[in-house]
Amino acid sequence: MTPSDQESLQARIADLERQLSELRGASASQSILVVTTLREGRILQATEGFAFLSGYRREELLGHTTVELGLWRDPSDRARAVQRLAAQGGRGTSRFVLRRRDGAPCEIVSQMETVAIGGEQVVVSAIELPAAELSPRSAREREESLDFILGNAPLTFYTTDRNGILTMSAGKALSRLGLKPGELVGKSVLDLYGAVPVRLADGSAITVAEVFRKVLAGEVISGRSELSGVILENWLSPLHDPTGAVSGLIGMSIDVTERSVLEAQLLHARKLEALGRLAGGVAHDFNNMLSVILGYSEILLEESPPDEARRAELEEIVAAARRSSELTRQLLAFGRKQVLRPRPLDVGALLARLDRMLRRLIGEHIDVVTRAPKEAPCALADEGQLEQLIVNMALNGRDAMPRGGKLYFSVGEAMLAESEARRRSLPPGRYVVLSVGDTGAGMDPETLSHVFEPFFTTKQPGQGTGLGLSTAYGFVRQSGGDIEVESASGQGTTFRVYLPATEQRAAAPLDAGDGHPLMGNEAVLVAEDETMVLHLATELLRRAGYSVVGAQSAAEALEIASTPRAIDLLLTDVFLGDLQGTELAARLASARPDLRTVYMSGYSADELAEPIVQKPFAAISLLRAVRDALDSREPAPRTGPLDAIAATPPAGET
Repeated sequence: MTPSDQESLQARIADLERQLSELRGASASQSILVVTTLREGRILQATEGFAFLSGYRREELLGHTTVELGLWRDPSDRARAVQRLAAQGGRGTSRFVLRRRDGAPCEIVSQMETVAIGGEQVVVSAIELPAAELSPRSAREREESLDFILGNAPLTFYTTDRNGILTMSAGKALSRLGLKPGELVGKSVLDLYGAVPVRLADGSAITVAEVFRKVLAGEVISGRSELSGVILENWLSPLHDPTGAVSGLIGMSIDVTERSVLEAQLLHARKLEALGRLAGGVAHDFNNMLSVILGYSEILLEESPPDEARRAELEEIVAAARRSSELTRQLLAFGRKQVLRPRPLDVGALLARLDRMLRRLIGEHIDVVTRAPKEAPCALADEGQLEQLIVNMALNGRDAMPRGGKLYFSVGEAMLAESEARRRSLPPGRYVVLSVGDTGAGMDPETLSHVFEPFFTTKQPGQGTGLGLSTAYGFVRQSGGDIEVESASGQGTTFRVYLPATEQRAAAPLDAGDGHPLMGNEAVLVAEDETMVLHLATELLRRAGYSVVGAQSAAEALEIASTPRAIDLLLTDVFLGDLQGTELAARLASARPDLRTVYMSGYSADELAEPIVQKPFAAISLLRAVRDALDSREPAPRTGPLDAIAATPPAGET
């Protein structure tokens, strides 16, 4: 707030004090009414007297513009009043006709003043009119009305003398502290709050006592302070006596506790979102390289005899590549870019299937307690990812209880109403709630604030990647749910996972496949703009007996498909350099309606059609997807002999 803003605010407070004094001693022939509006005319505050004058109830006035309510005889009158106020420097007197709710005109005189508060232009209007325009009221009634309005204002106004003694205090911004309006008058603000830090706009912090000294020296100060968990936004300015000398300070405070919490949540969410985008981008590029490492390592391992001297080294390479692929999968999960296959899941049944494995993982020194009512609805989620989430949380609970304890699993449901769903950025409705709690060491507030960030861990180096909970966070949010954590030092930790509920019956548990052969002799067109991945995919397919032609761009794939050659299946990356893989498939399908398509992706695209092979892929994953897609179609006449493709490969084949 600029010095001129502070002067306007100071003048406004002084004027309100004058009005209060005049109102208490006003005669029956005159009354003063106050209304506060935004620059565009939207009413923020109105006295009961102004409400009576207008014919509206006070609650009917708040939040509406004076034009919407029809309080102007003509809307052009308001435009002229605003222009006149601007010409008078933001403070002046206007005479105009106010139209009541019943349409009756009322001539009034308004003393108006423009004040900048919190970045908004606010107009305070004190209205004078003959007493005949109001119903008879006693001076006590008017005094009580004004005291009520000032005592319930969303701000707290206060003044002090040069020694820091409060001489005036009104408003309810301090109500959360258990303080009644005016209760502090006569007490020293320096004795009460002198050591409380005030954080200024530049990030520095000074005490209230230092603020007081600076204001007495003529400075205008604004900043935030915290008192017993209540966060206040403060504006303070010198208060001058009639001679112009500084006689104390005048201030205004607003309770911004709830706003501060929302600001912190928004900042944290944006931070996680940015980290997720970074993680997803890195994982996508790295997955292409891992596909090549894993694929060729598997080929070499397959070709090496059991007694090969370097077979052990090849096995280590394959194992390292698979571990690396798990890390990138976790990064994609955090960035919400993994491929999910949601199905109706009985979460209680899933916990029962995992029970033996979980007990083996966490050890006999920890008791596992599971509560899963049979009537709980099914959750719509990816089974594999939900299993991984449960395992990660169980391991975190185990690590928090090295000397033993209890690990709780429970399944319930919740109906999120509009307000609660909006707070969680979810659609309202029914959700399945999976709770995982432990009786371990718990977390302090600082640790709790970072718990879902990737690579954040409290474990010793080499004992954890810090991706377990960030993976869980990304999976749950991508699934249309929410995850929250409650913890305190020495009081254990509880995670609650909200997943969308469904009325569908639970799907059968996933199995490892039916074991049918993965070989074939069909013609496959591979479109992939990463050369090494293209070479790998074509090599794996050829080894399985397929006739393969490769293209490094969508344009090259379209050119190949324009020839009368057999193409039974398109294997394409989701994001080619010159065209989306889905659009390439659509173009080819228009000319070849029997063509089947399998997608490859380092991360998923929203609403991407199945089937999709997640990079980095193992040979069996790629061959399984290709075989399943080919077996799903009806037999159809070929457009050309496979031999022709094998014998006369077009330009661009890999």
